[in-house]
Amino acid sequence: MVKKGLKVGFTFAGNLIGALFGFAILAAFSRTLGQNFPILGGSFGPKENSIVQTAASAAGGLGGIFVTAIPALYQLKLLKDPVSDFPRLLTFTIVSAYYGLFFATPCMFVLLFAS
Repeated sequence: MVKKGLKVGFTFAGNLIGALFGFAILAAFSRTLGQNFPILGGSFGPKENSIVQTAASAAGGLGGIFVTAIPALYQLKLLKDPVSDFPRLLTFTIVSAYYGLFFATPCMFVLLFAS
């Protein structure tokens, strides 16, 4: 997968699979936990499904960085080896997760409750 990603410049994006699994999991939670359970309970409609698809698309796009860009940095000798670069890669992953969690989540509440 990494070689293909480096050769042709694109990779398999998991956004469709993520959207399907997200829909299945959250729809099951909304049915089993009921309306009064915070965060995972309540109704699951088109707006919530749109948010799940957006999050899956973003995660699939971010996964492409690990398949194409980071191996290319190793081939260009801009990174040394995975063991010594582990703190950099971990920091990159945490920063990306931070933006996904603490920036996109408030946008979700604006989308759900402002309209």
